[in-house]
Amino acid sequence: MTMRIRQMPLEQKSMWESRFLRVFSILAMLSPHSQETLYTLARQLECDESQIRRDIAILKSCGLAVYVDGEGHVRIMAAGYKRIVSWMRLGGNA
Repeated sequence: MTMRIRQMPLEQKSMWESRFLRVFSILAMLSPHSQETLYTLARQLECDESQIRRDIAILKSCGLAVYVDGEGHVRIMAAGYKRIVSWMRLGGNA
């Protein structure tokens, strides 16, 4: 049985690739003690703060306990950070 994979248009593919890279970049920059803000993440990742908020919503929906505090700092709770570390150690089978 052969399965056909539908190709995405190039512009849509690059949009998803950009989001994927941005979400993982955000995770790489966070730790329970990081001082990253919406502004600094947006500047480093060359997008606007509203996009960073949408990416954080994706991370929240994955149960990673990422949030923005009242001062605009992007935080990850220790439990979320430990979950990410366990995924990396076990190849995603945590």
